[in-house]
Amino acid sequence: MMLHAGNEDDVDIDSSFRETLIDVVNDCLQQKPDGVTAEDYFQEHIEPFLSKLAVDGLRTQPEHPADFVKSWVDQQGQIGFTDASHDVSDDLPLPSPSIATLAIASWRQKERDRELAVLRKRYELLKRALERTPQGREAVCAAEAGDQQRVFQAVARMSSSGGRPGERNSPTSPSRPAKHSSEAASEQLGVVLRYLREQGKTSASSAFAYFGPGGDSAVPREQMLEEIQRMEVLQRHEILNLLDSLDAGTGRIHYQNFRTAVVGFLASSRDFHSALSPEEFHAIMYRIQHRIELRGQSLAQCFRELDANQTGFMDTTNFLAGLRSLHLGLSGKEVAQVFNSLRAGSYDNGDARLLQGHGERVSLAAFETLVEQCAKDLRLKNWATATFARLRDRIAARAVEMAIKEHADPELNQYLPYTSFLAFLSSTDPAMTSPEIGRLWCILDKEDAYERPLVRLEEVLRWMEPHGLSTT
Repeated sequence: MMLHAGNEDDVDIDSSFRETLIDVVNDCLQQKPDGVTAEDYFQEHIEPFLSKLAVDGLRTQPEHPADFVKSWVDQQGQIGFTDASHDVSDDLPLPSPSIATLAIASWRQKERDRELAVLRKRYELLKRALERTPQGREAVCAAEAGDQQRVFQAVARMSSSGGRPGERNSPTSPSRPAKHSSEAASEQLGVVLRYLREQGKTSASSAFAYFGPGGDSAVPREQMLEEIQRMEVLQRHEILNLLDSLDAGTGRIHYQNFRTAVVGFLASSRDFHSALSPEEFHAIMYRIQHRIELRGQSLAQCFRELDANQTGFMDTTNFLAGLRSLHLGLSGKEVAQVFNSLRAGSYDNGDARLLQGHGERVSLAAFETLVEQCAKDLRLKNWATATFARLRDRIAARAVEMAIKEHADPELNQYLPYTSFLAFLSSTDPAMTSPEIGRLWCILDKEDAYERPLVRLEEVLRWMEPHGLSTT
């Protein structure tokens, strides 16, 4: 015996209230003892419950009947169901109030589970939305810790900043802006990399492999979150900020994005240095020499100003500070890398007198000699000059192609009629005359398959290559 919702026109009753009553009755019927017919069970046990519910409902006239049923059942469960007006059947193993209580309690538990599932779903939705901003993540962490005051403070900061990512002020120093989320993400990545270095993961590829990427060289966001949580080196909101910086919006962390972030971190870290190759070391020595020569000075003259005692030596701390204070175009990381290379002796034409006192003092004369010798190696400089020139040519070619396509006739696909060619050149160089444009048009090969004069885009690009065409 199951009850079903009838036609809505049968009774003028709230649909959710009707569905709730149907659920109550059906759940109660499932608690029917063996050996008792559904009709007898309903009449002896369920009907008294429904009658009492109807009386209380009519007396209360609730605005939300379905919610009233749930709260009414909870209230009855606390005071115990009473059924003094009905006799108890001798065929039933338990007295009427006990059976009714068990049946209704079973339905209410199912409703609580359903409500809990809905609340969990809403909580996860709210949590994901809040975790998109630093203030929201702080509110989530405070809520999970049960710290009501911190929750209110975080929400207040969300209201004052509009909830925009990266805008987070310290509650103890509201006038001091916090670090930008990208800067914080770099520091958080550094914490993870230091942990992985202790595990023997000393390259970007080995560090990424630690997280178990799939065949597409990507790691699901949730998987990386769980792995970093197991490290116990970052708080949850810090991990989320790091993942935000690595996730391009796909829900997966790709190796290329991870590697780019690692390179960016290494470029700025003062205590996490990648080793300089000999060519890189020599290139930095060239930069030092070139910058000093532009000033019309020598390296000895520059360091003489810093050598207060005129001993010709500087302790390592003052030496590093001196390189920075001379404004030689070196980053703090590069200064540290140079000194690490000096200490490791990983440079060509080095002088054993360079570092003395167990590496605690630097000979300025020996360092000047080293700079002069290493600066003669121009391999990296020459390679960089050629590479930047090639990149410049590619950028220029791409800009030319985009400009030509902007004036091309969409219906002609990869072809330019004279009118489009004229528009392209006129917009590029308004001073160009019609005869000049005509002369340029004359030099271009036309397409044989068309009666109308047309030039392929590739033909124009061929003539506009940075180094021009050969004369052959």
